[in-house]
Amino acid sequence: PSAAIAARSLLYWTRDARYRAVIIALPVAPALMMVALAVAGAPVPLLWLIPVPVFALFLGWFSHNDVAYDHSAMWMHVAAPLRGFSDRWGRVVPPLLIGTPLILVASSLAAQWSEVPEVYPAVVGTGIGLLLTGLGVSSVSSALTPYPAARPGAGPWDQPPLVGAAAGWTQSLTLLAILAFMAPSLTLAVMGLLEEDPEMLEVAGWAGGATGFGMLVLGILIGGFVFRRRAPELLGLLMRT
Repeated sequence: PSAAIAARSLLYWTRDARYRAVIIALPVAPALMMVALAVAGAPVPLLWLIPVPVFALFLGWFSHNDVAYDHSAMWMHVAAPLRGFSDRWGRVVPPLLIGTPLILVASSLAAQWSEVPEVYPAVVGTGIGLLLTGLGVSSVSSALTPYPAARPGAGPWDQPPLVGAAAGWTQSLTLLAILAFMAPSLTLAVMGLLEEDPEMLEVAGWAGGATGFGMLVLGILIGGFVFRRRAPELLGLLMRT
C-alpha cells in the first residue's frame, strides 16, 4: 500500500499544476532573502548558508495539507483496509526523493561558497533535519487539521471558496512547530558560526539529522493513527469543498 500511495503521490508532484507551482516557487524564497540581506549590507559569502535551510523548511512544510489535495480520491483510502502508517509513509516519499539529493548537493556548494571552514556538517545536518521534521509534523497536521484546497485540475493559484481562519492557524502553527523542534540544532549551528567552532558545527549537524529522523518516525506513527481514526470525517470534509 505504501508503494502504491507513493507512486500516486509522485504523479501529483510531477504532473499536477498545484504541485509544480510549489516546486518552481521553492527556490524563490531563499533567493529573495539573500537579495534583501545583501542590499542591507550583509556579507555576501555568508548569505550562501541561507538557501539550503529555507528550501528544506518549506519543502517539508508544504505537506501539511496534502490530504486535502486528494479531494474525491480520498475515498479509496477510506474504503480500503489501509493502515494509517501506509498512507503517511507513502505521502512523504516524493518530497524525500526530491529534497534529499538537492540538499546534499546544495550543501556542498553552499559550504564552499560561504568561505566558512568545516561548515558542511552543519548545513547538511540542519537541512536534512528541517526537511524530515517538516514531513513528520506535516504527517500529523494534514490528518488532524486539514483545510480546503484547490481541487485537482484547478490552476496553481486558484483558491476554494471556503478557506477561513483555520487555514492560517494550521499553516502558522505547523511552521512554528517545525522551527521549535529544530531550535536546539539551529541554535548550535548559529553559535558555531559566531564562535568559529568546527566541533560545535559538527554537533549541530548530527543533532539536526537525529532530530529530523526521530520526528519523521514519530510523526508518521502519530499521523497514521490520527488518519485512520478520522478517515471518514476527512472524506466528508473534502467532499464539501
